[in-house]
Amino acid sequence: MEVPEPGAEVVDEQFDRADWDGLDLAGVTFRRCHFLEASMVELRVERCVFEECTLTGVRLNAAQFTDTALRSSTLSKAVLFGTSFHSCSLLGTSFVGADVRGMRLSDTDLSYAILRGVDAAKLDLSGTRMREIDATDADLRGTDLRGCDLSYARLQGANLAGADLRGATVEAINWTTVDLTGVQIDMAQALAVAMSYGAVIDSPQ
Repeated sequence: MEVPEPGAEVVDEQFDRADWDGLDLAGVTFRRCHFLEASMVELRVERCVFEECTLTGVRLNAAQFTDTALRSSTLSKAVLFGTSFHSCSLLGTSFVGADVRGMRLSDTDLSYAILRGVDAAKLDLSGTRMREIDATDADLRGTDLRGCDLSYARLQGANLAGADLRGATVEAINWTTVDLTGVQIDMAQALAVAMSYGAVIDSPQ
């Protein structure tokens, strides 16, 4: 199946098992489209929109997404090994069951995304907007979360051993449900953790 032309708006279409390896995709909008087990290895995507799309079992190894929105979509069983997102919006997208090892993000918004149970260990997510992300039971061991906006994130059961959260915004996180063994945090975060356990902080006179 051929790649749509720039400027096309595609609605409710099926792209099952499409072979788009190494191709260029620019300026296309997809709404409620299905990509079952499509192969998009090293696909170059620029200025596109994927809205409420289903990408089940899609191979996105080493694909490059730039200035693209992938919103409220599902990436179940997708392979994103080495996939890069630059200046992208991934709002509300579900990565449950996806292989995100080696995924790279820069200037990208992951707010409201769902990473429940996802193995995101050792990823560099520094500076990423992740407000209200659902990372319940996610593997975040050794993950670089410096400077992230993690406000209202759900981290119940997440493994953060060795993760670096220094400089991250951690407003309204329930730390009592998180294993903080080996986590690197700054002083302001340490106070927030203490307060979540009911500690009363006494300012020096």
